[in-house]
Amino acid sequence: MTPEQEKLKQFLIKVAAPIDGAFDGDSVMVPMWIVDNGELNIIATPWADDHEKRAALTFVRAKMKELKAYRYAQIAEVWALSAAKEVPESIRLGGSVSTHPDRREAVIAIAEDKQGNCIKMTRYILRPEHGKATLSEPEYMFFEAKDTQGLMTHLLQD
Repeated sequence: MTPEQEKLKQFLIKVAAPIDGAFDGDSVMVPMWIVDNGELNIIATPWADDHEKRAALTFVRAKMKELKAYRYAQIAEVWALSAAKEVPESIRLGGSVSTHPDRREAVIAIAEDKQGNCIKMTRYILRPEHGKATLSEPEYMFFEAKDTQGLMTHLLQD
């Protein structure tokens, strides 16, 4: 792990620490962004549909530029596929994971810096047959921003 990756991981661990207290297993977590420009700025971005999601992302991108952010983290409740399974072509082409039969609920936190380093933390939502939902232990994965695509990536790039 490079020193930059270690700094980004420590930032992610710090900003994702409140997930345990915020997750109650019953309600959906509001997507949020923690923007770092020397101070931590929190931006909550609830949305009801793809149009609102795109508008929220346009706002977040502009806010990051205004704040002169050098790194950020995003925290959201998502549908996820295991990295061990082959991702179907329909999803690679932009289809939704929400309809895939092997999807899993998760809370993710992704951090990205201006140098293009990224780290993702995944905590799967564990729903027992009886009792309250809990979160799995965190799983971390490093990658480079250039190897990603999607609406919620490359937000620090002009």
